[in-house]
Amino acid sequence: MTRYPHIPMHPSEVPQQRIHALVDLPRRPDGFVARCDFWDPIAAQDAPSGDPKGETYLCTTEWAWSPQHTRIDAYYIERRASHWLLWIGSEDENSWDREWRWTLYGYAPPEPFALEDVAIWMLMDCWASEAEHSSFDHFHWIDEAGLLSVAQINAIGRCVWPGAQNEPVSSTVGG
Repeated sequence: MTRYPHIPMHPSEVPQQRIHALVDLPRRPDGFVARCDFWDPIAAQDAPSGDPKGETYLCTTEWAWSPQHTRIDAYYIERRASHWLLWIGSEDENSWDREWRWTLYGYAPPEPFALEDVAIWMLMDCWASEAEHSSFDHFHWIDEAGLLSVAQINAIGRCVWPGAQNEPVSSTVGG
């Protein structure tokens, strides 16, 4: 069963994001790279298909550029025999019953590494790939931690956007 993320509706519900120990991310093995071509229909032809069957919730991050221009991504990882898969789960706001929908965000070979390590590397690769191909910037909030801690998510953000001045800030929590 899918674990649905909690979307904070008040600043007091946002997890503490400012005071965390700096963490070291796991060393990436040579040659491990996630494909993150979800916006490229030609490259996406090689991607695995179907919805997740045994996903693990990683975290939810949010971008809020304006009141009418936001993005909230809940990330999940799944290991299949053929691939590691990184999914974005979200509510379909265009359906009457707000169905849950899945978007394949990235995939990698099914190397025998720890789930948490692969989740870090894949999220880093996908964010970096999207930042390279679009104007995708550093997330504004971490709405919820899952398998990945707030400290790990912030460390990934620092790797992808090393000069970012807008590390996540909450208006009243930890700020």
